[in-house]
Amino acid sequence: MIITFILLIICIQAKLKLKTHSISNHQIKLKRHTTINSVPLDDQGNIIYYINVSFGTPSQIFSIVVDTGSVTTWISNQTCEGCIFPRFDPNISITLQQANEDHSINYNIGSLSGKFVQDYVGLPNGNLNVSMKFMLANVFTMPGIKFQGLLGLSSYNDRQNIFEYGYQQKQLETSLFGLDLNQNPEESFLFYNNFSDDYLDQVIWMPNVLNHQWSMKVYGFFVNEIDLTDKITLQNGTVALMDSGSSCLWLDEEIINYMLHRYILANCINNYACPCNSPLYPNLNIYLAGVKIEITSEHYMIPSNNGYCKPCLQKAGSTTHDYTILGDPAMQTIISIFDKENQQFGVYQGNKLHNLLIFQIIQISMITIQLIALCLFCYKYYQYK
Repeated sequence: MIITFILLIICIQAKLKLKTHSISNHQIKLKRHTTINSVPLDDQGNIIYYINVSFGTPSQIFSIVVDTGSVTTWISNQTCEGCIFPRFDPNISITLQQANEDHSINYNIGSLSGKFVQDYVGLPNGNLNVSMKFMLANVFTMPGIKFQGLLGLSSYNDRQNIFEYGYQQKQLETSLFGLDLNQNPEESFLFYNNFSDDYLDQVIWMPNVLNHQWSMKVYGFFVNEIDLTDKITLQNGTVALMDSGSSCLWLDEEIINYMLHRYILANCINNYACPCNSPLYPNLNIYLAGVKIEITSEHYMIPSNNGYCKPCLQKAGSTTHDYTILGDPAMQTIISIFDKENQQFGVYQGNKLHNLLIFQIIQISMITIQLIALCLFCYKYYQYK
């Protein structure tokens, strides 16, 4: 009788708790940028996000990639071999200083090299203009890639990003920044500065696992309701990198094969010609510390040719150092907050799904039942004695 009464109370509280979290995405989007500085992003095919950034004095404005997986901010030099136009002309800027430091970067898709310089870098739509070090690319060897440059926003402590420079130069109140990536036609934003306490109270924080990349511990991989966590074969497969510069998901081969051969490819002509929508496509559910990321086919199926789509799923391995990479398909499902000073990654709680809340309620209920059973056992035991 006592147990039934307690369980009834738990259920009532759970229902009330669910009601307090029942905020629609539309409501969240209406109120979440009221005090935070935000800059709109250009979305190319829902797989890459660009931001307008100014370099030098007078300003030369370029549309460059927002990349939380890269350390270095770089821009194409006027004399660059293999770079696309427009390019930065260092001879025009009256504030440029040579750093005399050579640098090269290797990506999965190619490489580039150049020299570091010091000059003003700004967000024309965000009232931020800081003096910072960035690289002028002189050689660009990435066939088929048409980047003017890249805004590096990784967690690597040995190189500062634009927001850290802004904080040091007293243009910002904090070096925190966030990303709200969406699919067309909904707008996407990079936001920073003026994070209110009320806003930060709604953020679920997770410690950064690696000091050079935004990286989270993964506690569960589920395809629909099937737990595949124990199937992970990669040495670092349960560490996920949060990388806005990756257009796809990089996953353990076991997970990809399960999704492709059990659900996706049965609907397709080939790997690159699938219907863009199908009720048979599975959801990929990834559990972090206190957050469930639910990635649907709307996010991982991307346009290919002739009205078809293809699954944007890549096999993680040596090219990713065995890490899982949660690229744009995952980041489109959450509002991400990056705290480099404290080496932690946050998810705005408005995106916390009810399924996770119910899961937590069930856990609490089970613990409560166990405690009650233990108390009853102790009571009966001492009564017997």
